[in-house]
Amino acid sequence: KGNRPATTITVTNGNDSGSGSLRQALAQANDGDTINFDPSVNLVTLTTVELVITKSITISASPQMVTVQRAPQAPQFRIFHVIPGHTVEINGLTISGGHIAGDNGGGILNDNSTLTIAHCTVNGNTIVTVSSNNFGGGIHNSGTMTLDQVIVNNNNAVWGGQGSGVPSGGGISNTGTMIIIAGTVQGNTGFNSGGGIYNTGMMTITSSTIVNNQLGNPGHFGGSGGGIV
Repeated sequence: KGNRPATTITVTNGNDSGSGSLRQALAQANDGDTINFDPSVNLVTLTTVELVITKSITISASPQMVTVQRAPQAPQFRIFHVIPGHTVEINGLTISGGHIAGDNGGGILNDNSTLTIAHCTVNGNTIVTVSSNNFGGGIHNSGTMTLDQVIVNNNNAVWGGQGSGVPSGGGISNTGTMIIIAGTVQGNTGFNSGGGIYNTGMMTITSSTIVNNQLGNPGHFGGSGGGIV
């Protein structure tokens, strides 16, 4: 299979799984492949579990925008999980509605891979802490990640109400290397610190807008970095 030519797999419906679905395309894809979307598809609704990316692939909705969202009544899960050791590009998606408790990255978790997100919106994703500290309502990165013309808005890192775990990084948390180019980080809420961005790694931000992010901790302990910590 070493010389197999790269192919394009087209998503033909917005179903959670089965023939023509994004989940099926991810299962079929090999390194170097591209997944695109039929012009009739503008919404993929997930009802079961997260989408796991296990290959070095490109997912591109261009020229249209496609929303990939968790159904509101579905069990709790994030949207995309990139497992270690891959090089992935995602282009032209709105990634929305991810919701997990006791884990990092409500919308996207990049686990020690190289991930480029371009011309995307990451909005309305949430993490909730249980017993440990958790990070990244919208995005958590422990690898190498580039956000190119990406809007990260209205994501939340929420305290679960009990336990010692505190959430940080309402929009983005980064422990690896991240480059943000011409981005917008807006209207995100982190409970403890880093309403917009919580960074403990290497981060470069250029030509970007970081505005109207906040911390949600009303107590006397206070927090750091409504915009960035």
